[in-house]
Amino acid sequence: MNYRTLCVVGTVVTLLFGLGFVIAPAVVLSLYGIATVDAPLALLARYFGSTLVIYAAAIWSFREVTAVQIQRGAARLLAASQTLGLLVSLQGVLAGTVNALGWSSVLIYGFFVVAWARLGMARD
Repeated sequence: MNYRTLCVVGTVVTLLFGLGFVIAPAVVLSLYGIATVDAPLALLARYFGSTLVIYAAAIWSFREVTAVQIQRGAARLLAASQTLGLLVSLQGVLAGTVNALGWSSVLIYGFFVVAWARLGMARD
């Protein structure tokens, strides 16, 4: 997958999750087996969602970058960021905090870690 395509795919996936958490945090959290969503948890989910929306906007803005060195730097940054998400998601699944759907987050983050790292480490 080339840099621009990965930026578009990353934007779409991130934006969908972000909007879900902003608009309907209780619904999204219930899909992951978190049945009791009080006001503080809903607020934290909305903060998370708003951060994902901003993250999606950043990825979208990266898509037009043509300088290879800047693309690689952005890809490395995004790979590192996705690695943190992967670790948090994995911890949530292994601890039983979320249900089996949590593995989908592990897979999504894992995909983006590999994809961004591959582009970030590419040679001319």
